[in-house]
Amino acid sequence: MKRLCAVIGLSLLCVSQGAAHFMALDYYRGEAGAIYAYAVGTFPAILTDETHEYAHGVLGDAVEYKTIALSGIPVTLPDGLDAATLPPASAFRFTLPPGRVFEDIEARPIQSPAQSWLMESGSLVFTVARVAIVEADAVEGARLAIYGAGDDGIRRVASTPPIGRGYRWLAPAGIEDFDGDGRTDIAYVETPHLAGILRIVTQEGDALVPIAAPMAGFSNHAIGEDFITGGVRLCRPRAVPVERDGLVQTRHPELLVPSRDRTVLHAVRIENGALVVEDRPEPPTPAGIRAAQTCPQEDPAQ
Repeated sequence: MKRLCAVIGLSLLCVSQGAAHFMALDYYRGEAGAIYAYAVGTFPAILTDETHEYAHGVLGDAVEYKTIALSGIPVTLPDGLDAATLPPASAFRFTLPPGRVFEDIEARPIQSPAQSWLMESGSLVFTVARVAIVEADAVEGARLAIYGAGDDGIRRVASTPPIGRGYRWLAPAGIEDFDGDGRTDIAYVETPHLAGILRIVTQEGDALVPIAAPMAGFSNHAIGEDFITGGVRLCRPRAVPVERDGLVQTRHPELLVPSRDRTVLHAVRIENGALVVEDRPEPPTPAGIRAAQTCPQEDPAQ
């Protein structure tokens, strides 16, 4: 196996000044009468149902996944709730049609608001009701898809168009509010082994639309790796903090992504609607990413 099915999402809904707070639970029916609970406002998900029907293998082997499923914990139903009224477990599983797979290592939580936003008090309150994941098939290649969870189960709520050619892949790079408009954006590298085009999109209705012109020259994955190299840096202060609805974004999010030849680590941000690229001193490796995400205390802009 190239990787474990990753359990993602956050079991904690609110993080406030270092304290964690659980929110209310929701419930669904499993097999043999079992009842499962998950935290309202989160989307803990797993990839399951292994398949060999898409023989691409860029992530290290030919094993991909057919199903995304909500991951709950078994509980005893509280008094006053009727199990017969709860949705069935099948509503919280979404299986792709024949020929299409999840060609990814995990389903990534889309936090709303993004991590860079704080309440004016300095605390952070967020929900995770969507995840980002890569779908692929042999005819149209890969697309970035967004799945949402609600009382009625899991469904795909938005996606990019497919690349348009079989066995062409994209690698998610980071999730943040890169342009400070209050919406959480998703960055990815289209064909990281070929053209290496960086795109940053946000959800509008059932589509994922660009928020800046794409730029070639990046690669966050090498063929055969079972991981993706990239992340978000929240160290650069905004010259003027952005305020929206009682929240403030004081840091200017930067995407950390390697150059196309994988020799330089780039920090990419959006300025006036365009991508701005700066080189970082850290190596373009997972360890280099972690080092770049550690903010210097004296001069966080550097």
